[in-house]
Amino acid sequence: MQPLTSLYNVKSIIGLNLKSKIPRLIIQKQAKELQSLKQQREFDEKQFTLQKQLNIKMKNKIQKFKQSEKTLKEENIFLKNKIQEQIQLKSEILSQEKQKYDILGDKMLYHTEQLEKSLQFIFEHYKEKHGEDDANRIQNTPTDILDNEDLVQRINSHSMNKVKEKIQHMDRLSFVQKKGLDLLSYLIGSLKIFQIFFLIIQ
Repeated sequence: MQPLTSLYNVKSIIGLNLKSKIPRLIIQKQAKELQSLKQQREFDEKQFTLQKQLNIKMKNKIQKFKQSEKTLKEENIFLKNKIQEQIQLKSEILSQEKQKYDILGDKMLYHTEQLEKSLQFIFEHYKEKHGEDDANRIQNTPTDILDNEDLVQRINSHSMNKVKEKIQHMDRLSFVQKKGLDLLSYLIGSLKIFQIFFLIIQ
């Protein structure tokens, strides 16, 4: 019987040892789970912090972009207004210049018409005095006047070269159509011819 008793005692001891180890195993398991949860929580907190920082950075970038976009729009509006002001100013200047040249052209045309009438009157008077053929020759080819030595001698020698230069460049058929400097040049040349005709009829 002694062996059976010993065997029972051994089982009892093993059972007690197992019973004493179970709570420790459970505690160790729970401790590991808690540690794992703690680590997971710390990781989640870090991720949340990083995500929060990233959100703040993105928000700042968006704010800066909106501010830059607003500034760019303001600059574009400013530049657009400046360009429109310059265009308006240039248009006004060009309009004023056009009006000046129109007025000058009208004045030149008026004086040209008056001069044409005066030259026509002188031509008619010269024709009555010297004959139609001679008058037509002088009217159609004003440079022929320079071939008249008697007439040249009666013109002041100092201004003769200028008169000759103006007469040589005259084309009476296109005088009335010219404007600007060409018309002014014509007026000067016509005035010289007026002086010549005036000397002729004296």
